[in-house]
Amino acid sequence: MLAGVADAGNAGSNLEILYALATVVAGFLGAAVTYVARKRVTAGKVSTSDADILWQQSQAMRDMLLKEKELAESQRDKMIEINGQLLPMLENINSSLVDIFQIVRGKELKKKLEQ
Repeated sequence: MLAGVADAGNAGSNLEILYALATVVAGFLGAAVTYVARKRVTAGKVSTSDADILWQQSQAMRDMLLKEKELAESQRDKMIEINGQLLPMLENINSSLVDIFQIVRGKELKKKLEQ
């Protein structure tokens, strides 16, 4: 009878050990699941209000600077196009001035020769 009681006590302590191990494992699993879920939810997010405000301001500044960059690039492209058209116009004006100068100079020479 003592052997039966000893076996029953041994089985009870084995169950207590199993319960304790199950509790520890469940605790670790719960903590791990909570950690992974929390990390996944907060990944890439700023949680403090001051940091959130700074983040929003920096994003707004970035967007503004990108728009200004695009505007500057389009203005640069227009200036390159205008300069490409301006050079032939200046050459045309220059040759017209040379022609006018030669005509005026020719009339002056003709007058001098006539005198």
